[in-house]
Amino acid sequence: MTVRWISTYDLLSEDEAKKIVVNEDYTKFYDLLFDIGFDINKEVFWEEAYCRSMISHNIICLGRWVGFERRDSEWLCSEYCTLENRILANGKKDPSLMLELSSMSKTANFTGILIDNIEREVGKGVEIDWSMEEDAIFDLVRCSNKYRKSLGEKM
Repeated sequence: MTVRWISTYDLLSEDEAKKIVVNEDYTKFYDLLFDIGFDINKEVFWEEAYCRSMISHNIICLGRWVGFERRDSEWLCSEYCTLENRILANGKKDPSLMLELSSMSKTANFTGILIDNIEREVGKGVEIDWSMEEDAIFDLVRCSNKYRKSLGEKM
């Protein structure tokens, strides 16, 4: 299931949503959540959290509504449906396609790879001083690349 959320700030930026909240009309509120992609047959809850507004792009602490994304055909054809949700929906029909689409949409995590390599060279639990001179950091990276290549040759 794909998690969906919307900040309270973004939700209340629409006049229609403000009226629904002020009038405490829960039926219309759930209809509104359904229209923006929430599966209202599953749990939808409010949580206090810092989040970035999709409208102002500022980080705010007004909380957000969290739930699962809809899986009906109308929503899957919508331009607002997430790629992850479409991949999961199609994966039920063809699991091999889902695996291939998932691997194609992965992004590289260079920072994570770098940290893993440094931990392998220096050791876990050792606090890394990031204020080291650049040459020393590049030496660690070069060593970790040599180590990774040697592991690849052994496999």
